[in-house]
Amino acid sequence: MGVPEVHQQGVIEVIFQVAEVAIPELPILVNLLYLTVHRVDNSIDMVRMESLVANTSNLIPATKSSIKCLEKVRLDSLESEATIRQAPCAICCESLDYFDAGEDDVDHQQMITHLPCQHHYHADCIVRWLEISHLCPVCRYPLPFLEMGKQSNIFMEAILPRSTGTVPPVI
Repeated sequence: MGVPEVHQQGVIEVIFQVAEVAIPELPILVNLLYLTVHRVDNSIDMVRMESLVANTSNLIPATKSSIKCLEKVRLDSLESEATIRQAPCAICCESLDYFDAGEDDVDHQQMITHLPCQHHYHADCIVRWLEISHLCPVCRYPLPFLEMGKQSNIFMEAILPRSTGTVPPVI
């Protein structure tokens, strides 16, 4: 049906309500519109929301070469290892010593990536972030980026859901 399971019962009820009053000879057309509503409870939430809206229109990815050149370090080689180990990755909110149990390479499991501003992240997390924005998610330190006129559709593909497979025209 293309509707999340938690909402299916409500959609089915609406379809039956429409079917009860519909003319039997005419087909019933159902258009689904899936919305996410965020309720802003206080001024802090409002400031965060305004900041998010203001900054999403200026998302510019970092260059591939700057992403590739990010320094990867062993977690246990850092001077402040205990502090960093307890700190969460600012992107996924998991501790930096958390790694996917499916990974086999022990050395890979101990590696983290840090930006020139010295903020640390899981490698996969920061790469995905920098494919969308060239700014550090914590302090907004800028990494090299392509000028707006030189960007390709790769940028649009990075911010679209992977399932669509299409890139809308840029207006």
